[in-house]
Amino acid sequence: MLSRVADNLYWMARYLERAERSARLLGVQLHLMLDHTPGSEEERWKRILESLSLTVPKDVPLETGPMSYYLTLDPENASSILSSISAARQNARQLRDHISSEMWSQLNRLHLRLREPAFASILNTDPNELLRQIVDSITLFNGLTHTTINRGESWQFILIGRHLERASLVSTFTSTHFRTFYKKKEGGAVGENFMEWVGLLKACSAFESFCNHHTADIQPKLVAEYLLLEPEFPQAACFAALAVNESARRIAELNEGPHSPLLMRRAGKLASMLRYAEIDDVLADDLHAFAASIEAHCDLIHAALYSSYITFPLESAIAA
Repeated sequence: MLSRVADNLYWMARYLERAERSARLLGVQLHLMLDHTPGSEEERWKRILESLSLTVPKDVPLETGPMSYYLTLDPENASSILSSISAARQNARQLRDHISSEMWSQLNRLHLRLREPAFASILNTDPNELLRQIVDSITLFNGLTHTTINRGESWQFILIGRHLERASLVSTFTSTHFRTFYKKKEGGAVGENFMEWVGLLKACSAFESFCNHHTADIQPKLVAEYLLLEPEFPQAACFAALAVNESARRIAELNEGPHSPLLMRRAGKLASMLRYAEIDDVLADDLHAFAASIEAHCDLIHAALYSSYITFPLESAIAA
């Protein structure tokens, strides 16, 4: 596969995963803001920005109206949902002969719909409906991808992009939430912040699955274990890391050469770290450092993917 094609597939998947995660987080937080206490709005928006690894903008008030637009439909914000979907669509446009026509039509339709003035007006009247439509549209795209694309290299680069982004975002969401609401000296009790913990699970599409696994016993320790270390739940960081590791192995099988082992080693380290970690040890040491380690490993995997398959030296390609 051409390195340009691999790059486009990888980033198309990452941008869409980022857009979906952002939409889910915003939807949950906007709902929780209906009952927020006076003076807490600004701190909540700061926490949302931190969860998305964004700095506080200098020219946008930390208020619901301006921030909702900034994070959702602002074309000048490179990290808005609109910008992420536009970037995914731009990458897909370069791949028309590597993705199905159904995939292209769905992504192009979403891109055009987001730019309609009538659609933007929904943000003012019913922002949760707008965010739900975005999530549903991306979910439909992922379903079309799952059912219409060959399980070859293209599929593996899509999977590795999607799951690498997911592992990074879920760990950041969890770390940011724990920094605010986890009180070790109180034994980690949920207390009055019960709905905030439910919100974290919902932002990670995990609430129903968590309750089926643990009943309704929402304890911070169990939430962290489920979101970070559960190998059987598709939205968990551990599941994503295992998927990245499997895709790295499959890509290496399809591209035998001297540049393959680096990606496999780094993906294997992240998968092993999450698969065999114990939540008691994570909380006893420092969950934030653990989450930072996950993000650092994701960055190393990204660098290995690029050096191995996208920006590798010409001599390596000739030798292969």
